[in-house]
Amino acid sequence: MCGIAILVSKSNSLSTNDALLTHMLDTMQHRGPDDRGTLIQAGIQMGMVRLSIVDISSGAQPIYNEDNSLAIVCNGEIYNANYLRNHLLEKGHIFKTQSDVEVILHLYEDMGEQCVSQIEGIFAFAIWNRHKNKLFLAHDRVGVKPLYYSDLGTHFAFASELRALSWISEIDTNIHPTAFSDYHTFRYIPGEKTIFTGIQRLLPGHFAEVTRGTIHIHRYWSPHPHSIHLKNDRNPAYELQKLMDASVKRQLSTEVDSAVLLSGGLDSTGLLALRNRYVKTDQAITIAFEAPSDETPQVEYSELTHAKQVADHFHIEHAVQVVSADEALEALPQIIADLDEPIADPTSIPLWFASRFAHSKNIKVVYSGEGLDELFAGYEVYGHTRWLNQLVKLPISWRLFLRDQIARHHLRGAGLLQRSLSPIEDWYQGVGGLFTPSELPTILRVPPDHHAISALKPQNCI
Repeated sequence: MCGIAILVSKSNSLSTNDALLTHMLDTMQHRGPDDRGTLIQAGIQMGMVRLSIVDISSGAQPIYNEDNSLAIVCNGEIYNANYLRNHLLEKGHIFKTQSDVEVILHLYEDMGEQCVSQIEGIFAFAIWNRHKNKLFLAHDRVGVKPLYYSDLGTHFAFASELRALSWISEIDTNIHPTAFSDYHTFRYIPGEKTIFTGIQRLLPGHFAEVTRGTIHIHRYWSPHPHSIHLKNDRNPAYELQKLMDASVKRQLSTEVDSAVLLSGGLDSTGLLALRNRYVKTDQAITIAFEAPSDETPQVEYSELTHAKQVADHFHIEHAVQVVSADEALEALPQIIADLDEPIADPTSIPLWFASRFAHSKNIKVVYSGEGLDELFAGYEVYGHTRWLNQLVKLPISWRLFLRDQIARHHLRGAGLLQRSLSPIEDWYQGVGGLFTPSELPTILRVPPDHHAISALKPQNCI
C-alpha cells in the first residue's frame, strides 16, 4: 500500500511552493512509511509515500523514462510486469530499475492511453508528460486501489485518500446529501460521488486525461460475463484449479515478509493450500474475539480452533491475537476514522486488528480470502437465484397466494416468494440495504439516487 498525490495547474502556472503537496503526503504517511519522493515542475506537482514491496533497493518514485519527458507515481502492483518488460526490452526500451511501476511508464510511452488494456494488476497511477503538459491517470478494473480528485478552481488535485483532500480550504466538505442517502440504502457509497460534496472518485476501469485546464474521463473496461467452453476431455474443476494456482503464484511477494490471514474457513484455507506449494516457510495470522459472557459459546465469536487445525496441517508458523469486547469497542473510533469514508461492513473490525497485528510483526503483505464468496457464490443469497429462476415461471397470482399462506403459517420461504415479485436490483438491495427507497425520503428527507440503484445492473456494477 502506497499513497500518491498530484496537483496540476489549469494554466501551467502552479507555484513551485510544495507546502500543499507536502501536507497531502503527510496525511497519508501511514500508507508509505518507507520512502517519499516528489516531482515539482511548472504546472505540476506529484508525490508519493511508499511501502516498499517490489524492487526495494531501486524502486523509488517518481520514476522517469529515458529522456525524463515522462514521470510516474503509482500505488499498486502489476502482475504481468515480467512479460511486459521482456516485450518492451525487445522493442528497445531502456529500464533503470526492476520496479513493476517502470513497466507502466514505458508501456505508456509505447501505446499511450491504450496501455491500460495490457496491464494486469491493481493500480492507481499518474503519468506526467512534460512535452505535452498532459496528465494521464488510470484506475484498475475493479477498484482495489482508490483515487479521488477535486477541482480547486485554478488547478485539480488527486490523492489516494479522502483525508489528503478534505482539509484543503477550497474544497467543499459539506456532506453530499445524495451520497448520505445512498449510504443508508446500500451501506456504502456507490458511483463517482463521495461523502464530501466537493470530492469525486475516479471510477474503476476508467482513466482520466488533464490537459488545457480540462479533465476528460473515459471508461476502458466493463465487466461482461462470458462462458468458457471446454473440450470434452477437460475437467472443469481441474481447469479452474489451474487458473487459481496461476493467480496465486504470480501474486507472491518474494522480497518482504508476508502472511495469510487465516480464519479456518474454506476461503483462507484454500488460499493457504495454494500458497503452500510455493512458500514452504509460510506463516499465518488469526484474529479471534472473546465471547462476551460465559453463557455464550466461544465458537460463535471465534474460528480459532479451525484455524489452528489448518495451520498444524500445513506445519506453518501461526500467530494469534485474541481481542476482547472492550478492546474492540475502544478501537472503534479509530477503525471508523481509518476507513476514510463510511462503510457499514462489520468485517472491517477484524481486518483492522489483523493489519495492526501484522505490522507489529514486520509483515508487509497479508493475503486474505476476501471477495471469494462473491466470485464463487458462497453466500446463501446467491443460491436463491436458482429458486427465483423457477418461481418467476409461476403466475404472479399463484406466488402471491403461496407467499400469504406460508407467511400465515410462519413457514420458511415467504421472503423468497416476495423477492420473485420484485426486480433483481430491488431484492438484492433488500438483502444488504438498511432502508428501502420508499423509506428514505421520510427518514432523511433526501430522495434516493436512482442512478445509484441502476448501477446494480451487471454492466454498471463497478
